[in-house]
Amino acid sequence: MDNNRSFPRCNTRLRVEFARADRDPAAPVPGIATNLSLGGTFIQAERGEHPGTPLALSIEIGDGRNGKSHLARGVVLRSGPGEGPGGDNGKHFMAVRFDEPQFELSQILAVYIEN
Repeated sequence: MDNNRSFPRCNTRLRVEFARADRDPAAPVPGIATNLSLGGTFIQAERGEHPGTPLALSIEIGDGRNGKSHLARGVVLRSGPGEGPGGDNGKHFMAVRFDEPQFELSQILAVYIEN
């Protein structure tokens, strides 16, 4: 499989909430962003959405005590049961491409690159 990514990825464990962007706001679904770049994220959650679904995301920034989050919009590229292709932990995975590069995440990603 070719790696056509425009931005490097970082392994993370950031809390994220998502909801469909094409419907009236519903209760957001919590998940964990286990992989993040300026161009997208890989999310594990109790449920997922189908490829092509537009999402509104809120990514928790920092240690979780400061209440800061980064808002982004994206579209589901791949999804399925488990941790990803070949894994199943009772959760769902989604690979999400952001609609626009999230340059505001550069400082957060720099912390993960340094550690």
